[in-house]
Amino acid sequence: MVYLFLFFNSRNYCPNNRGLDHEDKTDFNPKIRKDLDSRINEIGLNSHDIFTWTIRGEITEINKTFEPNLGVRMFPESDTVYDEKVELIEAIQRARIIRNFITAHRFTEVSKFLSPYDVFNVQTLARKILLHKLQVWEIINTPNNIA
Repeated sequence: MVYLFLFFNSRNYCPNNRGLDHEDKTDFNPKIRKDLDSRINEIGLNSHDIFTWTIRGEITEINKTFEPNLGVRMFPESDTVYDEKVELIEAIQRARIIRNFITAHRFTEVSKFLSPYDVFNVQTLARKILLHKLQVWEIINTPNNIA
């Protein structure tokens, strides 16, 4: 997980507001977006790749901090499964919020709402990025391959 945040931290990036100084609050500041896109592309991924962000049970205060919420619910008819499809860059944004504002430096009122699903999401994201960087993602995800 350390690699994930060292790799994607940007000094000019404000995690709370996506570094936005423009009117469109649904995307990153273009300068920051370009920087993150190039880092993501460098390891063989695309910032528009879809990542499943797992949310179960009631919507917690942590989930409410992801504003604007750019996820698309996968099961809108469910009252307990709120999984969302988000772009990879949005998943990274959510992981950074969890790390920087909820768990890393000090606990806040929102910290008590951290769930195993939040941990799972960040671990899964870190695993995906790290395995792509090491160029083993395709090896372990090839059918009939024992890894």
